[in-house]
Amino acid sequence: PHLGQAILAGVQAGQDLRTAAEAQGLELKTSEPFSRKDYIPGVGQEGAFHTVAFLLNPGDRSGVIETEQGAF
Repeated sequence: PHLGQAILAGVQAGQDLRTAAEAQGLELKTSEPFSRKDYIPGVGQEGAFHTVAFLLNPGDRSGVIETEQGAF
């Protein structure tokens, strides 16, 4: 499966996000709070990412967001 899907499967199986990412050889990175127009290091100003992020309610999780920069 795609790395993003493999990480999501790990989280759905009960792993925390950091453990699921590390199991795929990836490092978990976080960002500071951002607005719709902000540049996010590692993501950029990707419209698809921002759209999904701002449609979520506090505490909600999205599925894997695929962009030109990668999967988030």
